[in-house]
Amino acid sequence: MRFIKFAHPEGGSQAVNRERITSVVYRRLEGGRSRLSMDLGEKGDAVVLFGEEADRVWEIVEGLTEEQ
Repeated sequence: MRFIKFAHPEGGSQAVNRERITSVVYRRLEGGRSRLSMDLGEKGDAVVLFGEEADRVWEIVEGLTEEQ
């Protein structure tokens, strides 16, 4: 299994199995800030990241789409 690891918004770290990700939305907000929302499947779990962490995880997700 392959995981994407990132800083959890409430502190600490979280790792998500990339096969659980069903959709990702990334966008730039006003002022140059970024937002990434990752849907993790059937249970309605989601992760929302902001700023540099959103940018970093988006780069990882883009790399995953290029692998396929």
